[in-house]
Amino acid sequence: MLGSPVAGAQVRVWQLDLDGQRKGREPLREAVTDDRGRFRIEMGAAHGNLLVESAGGETRELWSEEPLGLDPDVPLEAIIPLYIPVQHREIVVSPFTSVAAALVERRPVEPGRFHEAMQGVHALLGGHLGGIDILDAPVTPIDEPATQLTPGVRHGLLLGALSMLAGRMAEETGASVRGLNTMMLTAALREDARDESGLLDGVGPEGAIALGFCVDPPSGADTPLCRLSAQTLRQDLAETLAFHLLGSAQDGTGLSFGDGVVLANEVAQGTETALFGNVQPGNVGDERAPVITPLASPYYEESEDAIAFEDDLTPVHVRSEAARIDLSEVFENDCDREIHKHVDVLGAGDANPLRWRFAVKDDLAGFDVEDLLVQLRVPGVLAARPLAVTSVELPEGETAPGRVFEVFARERDAEELARVEGRYNIEIAATDRLGNTSPVLRGCWRHVPRAAPLWAGSFNAASGPGSFDERRLESNNLAPVLRGDQAPVLARLEVQNNTDEDVFLTLRADDIVGRYSATWTRSRVLLSEEEGMSDCLETGECFSAPPPDVVDEIIGLQPIPDSLVTLRVFDLATGVTPKCPNCRPNEVQIAAGGHFEVQAVVSNLAFLVPPSVNRTQIQEIQVGPIGAQVQLTGVDRRGYVHCEDTVPGSSLCRVRLSYQLFHALARATLQVDSLTISAVSSPLSTLAPRSPQPPLEGDNFTFSLPVSTAVTWTTEDASIPVSQ
Repeated sequence: MLGSPVAGAQVRVWQLDLDGQRKGREPLREAVTDDRGRFRIEMGAAHGNLLVESAGGETRELWSEEPLGLDPDVPLEAIIPLYIPVQHREIVVSPFTSVAAALVERRPVEPGRFHEAMQGVHALLGGHLGGIDILDAPVTPIDEPATQLTPGVRHGLLLGALSMLAGRMAEETGASVRGLNTMMLTAALREDARDESGLLDGVGPEGAIALGFCVDPPSGADTPLCRLSAQTLRQDLAETLAFHLLGSAQDGTGLSFGDGVVLANEVAQGTETALFGNVQPGNVGDERAPVITPLASPYYEESEDAIAFEDDLTPVHVRSEAARIDLSEVFENDCDREIHKHVDVLGAGDANPLRWRFAVKDDLAGFDVEDLLVQLRVPGVLAARPLAVTSVELPEGETAPGRVFEVFARERDAEELARVEGRYNIEIAATDRLGNTSPVLRGCWRHVPRAAPLWAGSFNAASGPGSFDERRLESNNLAPVLRGDQAPVLARLEVQNNTDEDVFLTLRADDIVGRYSATWTRSRVLLSEEEGMSDCLETGECFSAPPPDVVDEIIGLQPIPDSLVTLRVFDLATGVTPKCPNCRPNEVQIAAGGHFEVQAVVSNLAFLVPPSVNRTQIQEIQVGPIGAQVQLTGVDRRGYVHCEDTVPGSSLCRVRLSYQLFHALARATLQVDSLTISAVSSPLSTLAPRSPQPPLEGDNFTFSLPVSTAVTWTTEDASIPVSQ
C-alpha cells in the first residue's frame, strides 16, 4: 500500500528464524493483489517470524494521473514478529513497515529475541506517526468521506502525505513520476536507516542521501526536500500533510483542517532519539498572513456613453473606447477616482459591470474561498454589503502572484449603486487555514449613478383627482363616465427624457386581461298614497294594472374588451398634452429634459350598460319621496299611478298609489389582471444621458421592455330603495 493501492503486485511470505534470518529458499505462500491492493493467504500453523514482500504491480501517485508500474526487484516489506494463527488478521505492507524492517537491522538483538526488537521498532515508528499501528491498523481510503480521525483515517492520511511529499520532491528537482516517486523515497529512507547510527537522519552507509537532481541551496536558505534529513519524516511530512494534502483535491475525507493539523503537529513534534537522534520538536505553524494583490480590472468609464438606435429601433449602448480605465486604481486610497455608472441602460444584463480582480497567495497554510471576505460600504448605510467571490482563470499568457478571484458590484448586491451618489468603499481580506488574517485591502471612489436616456417610472394603478378610483357611484360623476363624456385615468406611468434631444415615442396598449360584470335593476318606489274620488281611469292619469314588476338585468363575467383603454400623454410641467403636428398616429414628442406622464384612460364603458338602457340618457337621478330621496345612476323612466280601489259599479277611483319608475345601476365590477403598454422610439441621433438622476427601485429604466400593472375597481350602491 502506497498513497494509493497497488494492484497486481506479487506477494511472497517468507519464514524468518528467531534471529530474523530468512529460512529456506522458497516462500511459504504466494498471492497477487487485486484492484484494491488486497491479498488473502491461508497460513495454517504458527511459523514464528514472517517476512511479507510485495513486489511489482501498478499504482498511481496522488499527485499524478499517470499510471506507475513498480520495479519487481524493489519490494515493499513488512515483518510480522512471532506470527500466531488467528481466525483473521489484516496487515498492511507499506513504506512505513518497509522502513521499520530496515531500522531493525541496526538494532541490538538478543539471541532468539528478534521479535521483541521488531515489535519495539513498530511501536516506536507507529508512535511517532500519530500513535497508529503501522502493521495492523487497516488503512481507510482517503478518497471517501470520514466523520472522525480514526486510526485507519490517520494511517491513510499519512501514507497519502508521503506520496505528496515525493511529489513535492519531484517538482523541486524537475523529475517525472517515474524519475521520483514514493517507492524511490521509501528506498532512500531504508538506506538512511542502514548506516551505523541506525537513525533516520539523512545519512546512509555511503553518506548524505539525496533524491533526483538535488541542488545545494544558497547559503542561509532552507535545506531542500530532496536532501533527506531528520526532518523528512517529521517536519517535511507534517507540513506536506497539513498544507498540501488536507483540503486538496486528493483529500476526500471532508475532515476539518483543524483536525488534520493536530495529527500533523504530532508528527512534526516527534523527538524520538532512537529514530532521529538529538532533535528539537517541530511545529506545523505559519504566522504569515495571506497576501492580497489587486490585479488589472478593466472598466469602461460611462460618463461619455451614449445610446444609438439600429434600423429596427433597437437601442444600442455605445461606449467610448477612450474611456477605458483600471478599477484597481481605487486601491490607491486617494478616493479621487470618479466612476460613472449607468443604471441598467438597456434593461438587460450589464456587459460592463463594476468588477475587481485580485490575487491571494499563502504558500503554507493555504486558504479556502469561503475565508475571503469582500465588502462594499455605501454612503449612509451602516452595515457593509458582502459581495460574492468567484475563482477565475486569467487569459492565456497572463500570470498572477497567487490564485485569482473576482467580485462584482451590481445593483442586486447593493441597491444604492442605482440611486446614491457619493463615496463608496470596497474592502478585501483573507484568512488562512491557521487563522492568520491579512491586512484589509481598502479601496474607495466617488460613485456617480447616471440615469438611462429614457427614464420610465413604475406603472401603477391611478389614484387621486381624475382617476378611475374616484369615479364612484356615490361621487355624483359616474353618469358622465358611463355616457362616455369623461375619461377617468386607470393607471399612470412617469416618463422622463434625460437627454438634450427630443424623443419621439409611439405608445401602444399591447394587452389587457381581465373581466367585468354589472347589475342593473328596473324597479319602482312608492311616492304617495291618495284617497278620494277621481276619474283618473277615464282620463288616463292612472291605471288599474299594478306597476311593472322589478327586474334585475345581470351582465355576467365577461372578458374586458381591448377598447377599454386609450393612452394619452401630459407634460407635467404645463399640464397639457404636447403638440406634435408632424407626429404619426399614437406618436408623441417627448421634449429634451422633459418630464411627462403617460396615462391609461378609460375610453369606453359601453359594455357595462345593457341594451335596454339608452347610454345618452344616463344621469344622476333622485329616487324616492321628497325628503327621503336617494341618488342613483341611471334613467328616470316616469311616474306611474295605480288605482288600487274603485267604487263598485262605476269607474271612479277612490284609492290611488303613486310610483316612481327607474332603471339604475346596482353594481359594477372591473377587474384588470394585467394591463401592458409598450413604446418604441423613432430613429434618432445618438443620445447622451444628462446629469445623474437615478430612478427608483423597481422602475423600468429605459422603456425598452413592456411595463404592466393590475387594477380592480368595484362600485356598489346599497341605497337602492326596496320596491313596494
